[in-house]
Amino acid sequence: MSRDADSTLVLFTYTFPFGTRESYLESEIQYLAARFERIIIVPDLVDGEARLIPDGVEVDVSFAHGKAKGLKRAFQTMISCFTNTLFYRELWKRPVTLVQPKALLRLGIYIANRLSRLQWIQTHIPALQISMAQTIWYSSWFVPQSLGMVAAKTKYQQMKIVSRAHRVDLYHEAHTPPYIPLWDEAAKSLDFIFPVSDHGRDYIIKHYPEAVKRCNVARVGVFNSGYDGFPSDDGIFRLVSCSYMVPVKRLDLLIESLAIFARQNPSLQLEWYHLGDGPLRQTLEELARTRLPDNAHANFYGQIANQDVLNFYRTHPIDGFIQVSASEGIPASIMEAQSYSIPVIATAVGGVSEIVNNDNGILLSENPSPEVIANAFTELALNPTLRKAKREKSKHTWETLYNADQNYAAFADRLIALLD
Repeated sequence: MSRDADSTLVLFTYTFPFGTRESYLESEIQYLAARFERIIIVPDLVDGEARLIPDGVEVDVSFAHGKAKGLKRAFQTMISCFTNTLFYRELWKRPVTLVQPKALLRLGIYIANRLSRLQWIQTHIPALQISMAQTIWYSSWFVPQSLGMVAAKTKYQQMKIVSRAHRVDLYHEAHTPPYIPLWDEAAKSLDFIFPVSDHGRDYIIKHYPEAVKRCNVARVGVFNSGYDGFPSDDGIFRLVSCSYMVPVKRLDLLIESLAIFARQNPSLQLEWYHLGDGPLRQTLEELARTRLPDNAHANFYGQIANQDVLNFYRTHPIDGFIQVSASEGIPASIMEAQSYSIPVIATAVGGVSEIVNNDNGILLSENPSPEVIANAFTELALNPTLRKAKREKSKHTWETLYNADQNYAAFADRLIALLD
């Protein structure tokens, strides 16, 4: 793999390379840096410590530092809406927005985001000293991050603009009310959209059929650690979950199902580990303390770095990974578990059914009852032979579909090919 001379990639992110979000970019950036002569990362927010990035990759924080704060930002949002034809066009298409305060606020924020990014692009194109013909403009999120690029392309018609699409940036139903402002604007104007799942691609084509030739699945992935995880050998059944502690993850449902399983199997010791923090942590810790019987133990590790998550899988016996979210794209957390041969129990939401099945784990319905989830735990806990077979299939799924070496190298090649 060699660099394409004079090629440039401008990458808009949410926080990467700061903080812990967009963990897939930690891997992907290595392959992009091997193919592009120059990479400029432009984060929305500078939040947390900077992560390691390849030598020579530039980070421009001027957009994040230049964003207005507090009342000034609210005032700018209001002004940008009332003076922008897109605002009125969206209201004409969806008049119910006027009586939905959350949707109306979201529309205002997205239009302001579009305008501020457009202004940044117009200001920085001369300063960046790039050749438009040899530059890919890449948004790590579909909407709203890509909207500024879409707006800029009306002036700079040589711009080649692409975006990934995950979950909250793609599915209207991931929001309350179910509405993503200017979704069609992005779908019709991007040169290519790269959803991370077949489910995401189908969703885009269903809502905007004209995008069919510009919409290609580009799966994310995780690296081969060189290790396999290992099961418990002391009679304890150990489950792990890894997520932000917010309502959509339905960790209260998980705790209730763990309580039912533990009561149904009083002679079995259960240990549950949750990796991740969030606003519901205190509530969920109290729920686990009051709901779980004596033979079930909850361990809350809080927010830990991605590498520490992988080290946990390498050094701790784990019998199953559990995810009961109400909405997902393709969770990197499941890929990571599968790369360590851990069977996965998960709800069939978003693209999850592309990565979890009854060969490599247990695929639940979109809205399972706690009793059904508890039965899945029982199936895995009481059948070591089945558990062993699912471990092998879990590793195979990672090898064939979510291997970072294969997926990110192919994606970098796709982007370079757009310059020809």
